[in-house]
Amino acid sequence: MKNSLAILYLCIILSCGQDKKTEDKVEPETASNTETPPSPLNYSALYSDWEIGKRENMNTVLSLYKAWDESSVDTMKNIFADSIILDLPGKRRITSSRDSITGALIKYRSAYSTTANQVLSVYPLLNKETNDEWVVALVYNKWTYKDNTRDSSLYQDLWKLQNGKINYMLSLEQSPSRTVVKHLEKISGKIK
Repeated sequence: MKNSLAILYLCIILSCGQDKKTEDKVEPETASNTETPPSPLNYSALYSDWEIGKRENMNTVLSLYKAWDESSVDTMKNIFADSIILDLPGKRRITSSRDSITGALIKYRSAYSTTANQVLSVYPLLNKETNDEWVVALVYNKWTYKDNTRDSSLYQDLWKLQNGKINYMLSLEQSPSRTVVKHLEKISGKIK
């Protein structure tokens, strides 16, 4: 009987020791797998190591759209860095200081009686290779000229920020078909 109890105790001690060893093996594996290396790309890209950026950068860009719609000079001035480059549709590039660009934009905005930027999608990005901060916005823009003529377009705007201020923008424009306009009107009606 003593031998049976000794064997039972030995089995219990060994099984407890085995559980502990298994736990020790699991913890280091879990800790070492916290970051998965990126998979190789099928085609080369100049910049490919991105992650989600700062949410406040999104708010900076959204503030600019709002300032444009409200024709607010003071708000626009506070959003830009000391110097700015805007690459606009139609092969137009504007390079200017913050003070000059604000005046130019307000003059350009005065051609419209109303504008409405309906942001369909916006997200901040950080390029880990260059540490550049970007905000990407897909915007359905509608406007009315002073003569009450209406128009609209779809824009993919890429905003680069430095220290929380906009210093570059690349805007790509598409004039949507009537079918796309109907769809955009439907989905933009859901934006509050």
